[in-house]
Amino acid sequence: GYEGVLRRAIMGFKYGGQRWMDRLLAELMLASLAGQPWFGNVGSIVPVPSHWLRRWRRGYHHVGLLGEELARLSGKRAVGMLRVVRRVRPQVGLDHRQRLTNIRGAFGVNRWATRPRGAVLLIDDVTTTGATVREATGVLAGAGAGPIYVAVLAKAGPDDARLSLTVGNAESVGAG
Repeated sequence: GYEGVLRRAIMGFKYGGQRWMDRLLAELMLASLAGQPWFGNVGSIVPVPSHWLRRWRRGYHHVGLLGEELARLSGKRAVGMLRVVRRVRPQVGLDHRQRLTNIRGAFGVNRWATRPRGAVLLIDDVTTTGATVREATGVLAGAGAGPIYVAVLAKAGPDDARLSLTVGNAESVGAG
């Protein structure tokens, strides 16, 4: 489950002001991704965005920091191609259907962002039902990005609030 060291690291990074965890978490993600045959085709890393109010309250964009560090460690390019266009309720505590409805239409393309090169790696810290990454990949694909891969630090089951230890759970979600 989502317990022990990984849970403490992600929770401290996301909610505890431990910005410095970006390097450790990026190293964990890269260790898993480096063995994937498609990872060499990835040119751009796109973090799932957070609403400005959440970033302000937190003091930083934790997934953005993770993306920048992962890009630095891997020699790839971090691209802020996505932006939040509609504020949503936190997904915690919502069931699968509620999450899909809640996140629908939340993301748009950042028109000032550099366009991605090669395959795109969309990253997030935690996924439960996949609603957020599905919505984000749809926006990326609609903007012409592809192929698109997804990597998360931890994955939860849809009927379980606890997360399984899945570092760099990457899968192809689109083709371009």
